Amino acid sequence: MKKISIIIPTYNEEEALPILYERLKKIREDMKNYEFEFLFVNDGSKDKTIEIIKKLRQEDSKVCYVDFSRNFGKEIAMIAGLDYAKRGLCYLYGCRLARSARINPRIS
Repeated sequence: MKKISIIIPTYNEEEALPILYERLKKIREDMKNYEFEFLFVNDGSKDKTIEIIKKLRQEDSKVCYVDFSRNFGKEIAMIAGLDYAKRGLCYLYGCRLARSARINPRIS
């Protein structure tokens, strides 16, 4: 089975995370021939982003996270996600773009 890591840098995304997670679950349901990892990189959020991510992790073993002690910026969060990703193919997925972003299943 092909493996995909979706890396999501987050910063103060408590309102967007539930919408994003529903979108990710739909992608996983639509692409049953792939094994997924959802890797959130919390870039020093000041809101409840990390608490929401931890709750998602408790409910879904495919959710993983990296939690920064402070804000380092989106580029560093993306690099950390690539370093921690456990799957073969990695997608960088912007939390705020989640409503329009799609994954191309034809990539092999």
